[in-house]
Amino acid sequence: MKIGVRTGIIALIIMAGVVGCGEDALFSPPQEVLSILELRPERSEVYPGDLISISALIKHEGGSSINYVWSASGGEIKSSGDKALYIAPRRPGRYEISLLVEGETAVDKKSITITVIPSPSLKLASGLYWPADQLEGVLSFRVRIDEILGTPRLRYELAQVNDQSAILLTVEMDGQEITLKPVGLMPGDEKGELDLTGRVKGPGIYEFRFIIRPANRVEKGWMLADATLENVRGEVL
Repeated sequence: MKIGVRTGIIALIIMAGVVGCGEDALFSPPQEVLSILELRPERSEVYPGDLISISALIKHEGGSSINYVWSASGGEIKSSGDKALYIAPRRPGRYEISLLVEGETAVDKKSITITVIPSPSLKLASGLYWPADQLEGVLSFRVRIDEILGTPRLRYELAQVNDQSAILLTVEMDGQEITLKPVGLMPGDEKGELDLTGRVKGPGIYEFRFIIRPANRVEKGWMLADATLENVRGEVL
């Protein structure tokens, strides 16, 4: 009898252990799986200053939340979860965009390369002087734009050569004022860049005017050292 009782007790202990292990396996939390399957840029080649979107395809199982950390080796990146906006730097080259995702117990990281290529440009002027002894000095340029590649911009530089007085600069496009600003309050050259998004809407003929008031009071007073349309192809007419 004693042997039978002992055998029964041992059997009950073994069964309890088996049931207990089964319950642990049944109710243990699943292992977290977190993986970045793909980073999808809008374009892999961009021009300086271009803005593109990037989205991430994520696989996530067994967790409740994810922390997204985007980074770029050059340029600027603005993110919201699994999506980001990337502003390309001015300098051409290859730049790495990375995403680090952190779950509760798992992490993953993935990177892609964005190539910034030199932007096509259309030179309007280089080393042109405004006429002297006029109340208003005007330099006009009529251009034909055949193709827009990226964000159209007008970059300009004024050089204060012999005129020591300040002027008022107006830049117009097709008769509409783009900018109006005082120049020469401090000695030195003046550089500017104008975003033409929404103004240059497609191929066509456009006219740009650089106006200074008052005009040069001396010969070779103010010079339009440079005026360039960026991210467009075309011809100065």
